[in-house]
Amino acid sequence: MDYLVRPSKVCRNNHTVYPYLLLCRLGAAANTPPYNPPAVFEAIRLPNYDIARVISNHIPNEAVELTDLRAPEPLTAIPPEPLSHPPAQPSVQPSSSSLNKPSPNAGVYRRRAEKRLQAKQSQGFAHRRDTVMPQLLETAAVHKTPVNVADFPVDSSGWIAVNEPVGMQRSGRPSAAEAPRSMQEYLDAGFSIHKWNGRDPCLLADVNGHVFADLVGRPDDLGYLAAAKRAHDLMAEKSAGVVWTAKETDAHRGVNSINEGWFWSKEQCRLFWLCGGQKGIAAELRNDPDMKRIASFVSSAYAYWFPELYSTATARITKLLKELQSQVRTFPMSAFTCVAFNFGPQVSTTLHRDWTDMAGDMCAVVALGDFDPTTGGHLVLWDLRLLVEFPPGSLILFPSALISHANIPVRPGETRSSIVQYTPGAVCRFVENDFRTEKQIQESNPAEYDSVLAAKSTRWATAVQRLPTLAQLGVYTA
Repeated sequence: MDYLVRPSKVCRNNHTVYPYLLLCRLGAAANTPPYNPPAVFEAIRLPNYDIARVISNHIPNEAVELTDLRAPEPLTAIPPEPLSHPPAQPSVQPSSSSLNKPSPNAGVYRRRAEKRLQAKQSQGFAHRRDTVMPQLLETAAVHKTPVNVADFPVDSSGWIAVNEPVGMQRSGRPSAAEAPRSMQEYLDAGFSIHKWNGRDPCLLADVNGHVFADLVGRPDDLGYLAAAKRAHDLMAEKSAGVVWTAKETDAHRGVNSINEGWFWSKEQCRLFWLCGGQKGIAAELRNDPDMKRIASFVSSAYAYWFPELYSTATARITKLLKELQSQVRTFPMSAFTCVAFNFGPQVSTTLHRDWTDMAGDMCAVVALGDFDPTTGGHLVLWDLRLLVEFPPGSLILFPSALISHANIPVRPGETRSSIVQYTPGAVCRFVENDFRTEKQIQESNPAEYDSVLAAKSTRWATAVQRLPTLAQLGVYTA
């Protein structure tokens, strides 16, 4: 059942905003006029800034490298009051040499700016969540699902999900070859369509009110949509004529994909940077300004909606880079260690779970392309029996390791690609164990090894508590 969230009042206590919200069932009363809320990001849009710029709290351009394509909003001219006498003229005109002379404190200002940048790169976004969240919730909807997050198929270690074959046996889920493919086949199987405009957020909550996924949306900004279109065109340009290798032809997901980022090698027991091959296509994409703008929005959305998960992920990647004495990451400020570029021309993944990803983290998926989201490109959430309309340029955060998912193919003549950011569970385990394997811990410190084993039984329960609840967000559906 869908709900629409309306603000009731705002109380202030020690400069912290606690939103109290009312829920209206959509179409609850015939005599109640329909509520037409503003776009979710419209309320906080500033001239020449998008949401990533607002929440980055004055991050310098070189840190997030956002591209602003909007023209400044016109200002209303105020006629000046007449002067009773002409303004005084300076007695000495400054020379051109003095105008170009650098300030004696320029070096001090530069060093301070560099320190601020280093602090933000190590700590993540200094976002103003308490003031912005009430505005985001003005147009947020809630979709309550019949699932219980605690029952998701997590491995006994708590780091990853139950592997795919075992998971299918336990849940009775069909294999990719046996699963439905078309929208009609899913509808015949009892699935329902969740209509989504791709802009206003919708929270997916379990039976206990835990928000385990978020249809985030996108900035209400034509410049952002233009950047998303250019990013899709760039992926099409770079992949034109490419002969995909067996490694890049992902049979598990049914797409041509290039992955880059920090992985953990089971054979070598070390962290390493996975290069995507194909003559550096992935590196070119990661350094593209439009791709960076999309990634910056992903990071800001992750920080807003899942603050504890974001904080944990940021601390983890900071610790990883410090250990490796490296500043290399997929995107500036990203809390995810890896990125996958799924190339078209018509990306449509088969039914699967990314079970090796970190079980307690989100996966960020951004759809790109030129297609009608009402006829194809839907995100299939098998465990929820749901087909979510997924417009181009929009972002969805969900635990891809735990929920079986796929895509409905788009129509002939349409194009679709996607960008996925994630973190492998093995990387998280290696970092958490101070860059040691469990075998190394057992050999060097048996007492510590016992505590590592004991932590497995409570790891998933702890991860569930990091998920925000509707009550914590100020959303009450009773």
